[in-house]
Amino acid sequence: MKRIKRKQLKEDEFVSTISRFIKYYTKHKQKIFVFLALFVFAVLIFFGVKILTSKKSQNESRILSEIFEIRDAIKTDPNKTAELEKLAGEGKFSRLAYIFLAAQSVENKDWSKAEEFLLKVPDRKKDLIYFQAQDLLGQVYADQEKWDSAIELYENLTRIDSKVYAEDVLLFHLAEIYEAKGEKEKALQMYKKISEEYPQTYSAYDASRKVSALEEAK
Repeated sequence: MKRIKRKQLKEDEFVSTISRFIKYYTKHKQKIFVFLALFVFAVLIFFGVKILTSKKSQNESRILSEIFEIRDAIKTDPNKTAELEKLAGEGKFSRLAYIFLAAQSVENKDWSKAEEFLLKVPDRKKDLIYFQAQDLLGQVYADQEKWDSAIELYENLTRIDSKVYAEDVLLFHLAEIYEAKGEKEKALQMYKKISEEYPQTYSAYDASRKVSALEEAK
């Protein structure tokens, strides 16, 4: 029992860390590459040292190393993008290449290209990488003011029973989109829900500030 509790605590701490990274992205898009580097580092910790065992894992480790190397090289040589596209795929870590490619497109304000890359991330496995890609896609929709697409995406994500991604973060992003769309009352009710149901989270703190601002604006 104690071992299970310790394991749950570690998972909760990890999800909380990713939540803070997501908030950083929404406020500092120009630093998106820094955020993603930290994100992938957290992913490596999450999956553990198993990646170093078995031939399959060693191959995944090689692919991941190549993705990192090319991602870093793209900063000074954009022509390396084609190499990163070749590594993108449906494997455990090759999916990260799509996220990096999308991040580069966001940096260049090429929303349609970012959307294209993120839609290629397969949805068979609802793991951390999948949720990260979907969350970023939701932000890309929002940046293009595709409010209905963003709302549908986040509502679908919140229906998935997952232990790898913080639901309060998804709900907060959904509330932000309702607010940006002009549906202030829906946003207000959702911010209140986050504050009440997730009181010990960063989202609850931000949601409470949103509640105050929206109520003052009435």
